[in-house]
Amino acid sequence: MLSYQELLYKVYEDGNIETILDALGCHSVHFEQGGNLIVGARPDGDNRRSVQIKNIDNLRSSIRSRGIYGNIYSVIEYINDDYNTKHAYDFIMGVCGYTKNTKFMQTPLQRLNRIKRQRALILKHNKLNSIDINILNQYIYGDIKQFTTDGISLEVLKEYDIGYDVTHKRITIPVYSIDGELCGIKGRTVDNIKNIKFLYLYRCNQSKTLFNYHRSKNDCILDGEVCILESEKGCMQAKTFEVYNTMGLGSSGISYRQLNILLELKVDIVLCYDEGVDYNTITKTYINFFKGKRNVYVMYDKNNILKSKESPTDNGREIWDKLYEQKTKIC
Repeated sequence: MLSYQELLYKVYEDGNIETILDALGCHSVHFEQGGNLIVGARPDGDNRRSVQIKNIDNLRSSIRSRGIYGNIYSVIEYINDDYNTKHAYDFIMGVCGYTKNTKFMQTPLQRLNRIKRQRALILKHNKLNSIDINILNQYIYGDIKQFTTDGISLEVLKEYDIGYDVTHKRITIPVYSIDGELCGIKGRTVDNIKNIKFLYLYRCNQSKTLFNYHRSKNDCILDGEVCILESEKGCMQAKTFEVYNTMGLGSSGISYRQLNILLELKVDIVLCYDEGVDYNTITKTYINFFKGKRNVYVMYDKNNILKSKESPTDNGREIWDKLYEQKTKIC
């Protein structure tokens, strides 16, 4: 019979952390820190990094949003609040298919196999499922006034397959993987007051890709620089006024996967966030990750050119150029 500590070692060696989190009902489970940390959201939570399991033999764990610290037993006991450590032990045994005859014996071959499995899991989690490109045919294409009045040309709208979903009354924005495969469709409301601004008509994990990557990668490499915008709209505005080396996060935050995608580009990075964003908070992530690896710049609005919540691309090429000239190196 495995001891409590041996069971932790066994789970670690067999790569079963994800299996346990899935069985608990945690969602948005993903790898960070090169596979050394597995994180996810509680079953009823929306914080994608609330549950954190160190991918080491003692499975040091936490639910930071609830002040829970210990190992994976502690996580199980909190999520199943009527469990004690014995219940948590039995839960792991059942989920992982272990029996009282299961033994723990680490050999060099077992350790090598675990490393191979870990790498395979990371690749799996970084992969986005593709969807049929013909799905786009159900949407109406043409003059999307919400976007054309924001400075996006009809030619660019067509190039990016921007459409309109009559059923949901939303502008449709296709999301592509870094390999250029359609993997999701985002719907943007035309009524910002009454509705949620964005929702997925075909869901995907956009944190595993960068909007415009497959279109602008070669331009970024040629220019030796990528300009990072928050939104998809910003990339299309930039394309309209002939700036081609942009990519969009799809949010104000950046994921560990997106950081690695940028690192692999081997070019300088310029952060071009909307007016009002707290750059001090955001840039810490970039500095910690890219320092000594890549040059990172911030497009600061030093002269208060932009109005509240405006993007650097909202006012055309002339304003973009002025802001670009004021960019400041942070690492």
